[in-house]
Amino acid sequence: MRLSAFHVLMVTLFASTASAGILEMIPEARKLPAPDWVRAGGRITYYVAVGTGTAKTLVRDPDGEWKLKDEPGTFGIQEASNAGSGHGYLEVQITAADPRQVALQLRYFVLMDERTNGPPKPAGETGLLSLPGESDYWVHPKALQALLRRAARKDKGLLVGRMEYGLDGKQVKAIAVKIGKTSYIYDEASGVLLQSIASAATTAKDWYIMPNGEKLQGHASTTYMIRFRGFRRVSLPWAAGPMPAWLTNAHTMVYAGETVLQAAEGLPPPRLPVTTKIEFLEHGAAWVRYRATQETGANSGVPQLPSRYERVSGPGQLGGLWIAPAELAKLKAGQVLDGKDKWTQMTARVAQVGPVGDTPAVVIAEEGPMGRLEYVYDRRRGALIQARMVDSSFHTTTTLRLQSIR
Repeated sequence: MRLSAFHVLMVTLFASTASAGILEMIPEARKLPAPDWVRAGGRITYYVAVGTGTAKTLVRDPDGEWKLKDEPGTFGIQEASNAGSGHGYLEVQITAADPRQVALQLRYFVLMDERTNGPPKPAGETGLLSLPGESDYWVHPKALQALLRRAARKDKGLLVGRMEYGLDGKQVKAIAVKIGKTSYIYDEASGVLLQSIASAATTAKDWYIMPNGEKLQGHASTTYMIRFRGFRRVSLPWAAGPMPAWLTNAHTMVYAGETVLQAAEGLPPPRLPVTTKIEFLEHGAAWVRYRATQETGANSGVPQLPSRYERVSGPGQLGGLWIAPAELAKLKAGQVLDGKDKWTQMTARVAQVGPVGDTPAVVIAEEGPMGRLEYVYDRRRGALIQARMVDSSFHTTTTLRLQSIR
């Protein structure tokens, strides 16, 4: 599925400001095992907000002339300044874990208004592999203690200290870390990331023309905040199933379909062709890492630029590339797989057990107030043969069907 602009902004910024700086300072964490709670099926939910604005403000003086606030001179605007912001939830699903790697599915849900209690909308996903003892979303408690010792020696550029952090009406013991313009707060007992705030200045595309003809380039500042909301275990009935043999030997999977937009009454709905090619990059015992390249056509016949992103797939998630056939055979129509999530408001169930076209299949559906996700699995091979996303806010339906496995 195509990624939202908010999702792209969120991923890009967090990828550049995540806890890599901390991890470089505690290389011993790379040899630590995962904390006890980091196991397949675990789900961390975060509230995320991103804001971008120009550092220099344009205002009109009493004569109606534009000027830079707190700076003399008037000028015209060559390009209007644009600022963007958004907020929503990030769902970090531990889909597989072994002594060497932890596979994470990252799903994004956008809140459509300024309220944090508004209905969230599915907005895409990515994935990554993490070392067991260190991640963007946790650091082993022993490694945090090592950071405290290092800070006591006054290592340059590192500020670390203990604090009390308010969580669900209680105060928990936490460790705060600050490196440059990025701060992190971790739960001292578990090592889970409780909060991170980062800011970055970037050169804007906007140019302002001063009266003397000089061009003044603007600057933008982006602030990213991530805050822990909760942790729970999602017990999917197929989580213990093995990876099918066909996937172990697969190099690519290709899906094709279309996005259908709702049209005015009496008019045919616009249809945009969509193709997604999956290239497998790495196979683990219970997970795969892959690159997906998606191309979407346009009504004029001119294709959009392809989008590329990395994901992982494992047995401890919804919407994975496979479910073991023996586990599919046990599912019953109407079976609830995951009750209504407190934050994303999504519910998962078995929507259908029976043929889809000529293929014996199981259909799994996730549904919330702003959309529906459907996954169709071939009961014989366990492969994901169809995926559908219904977007209730933009009135679009995107369907992708498996074309080939090689």
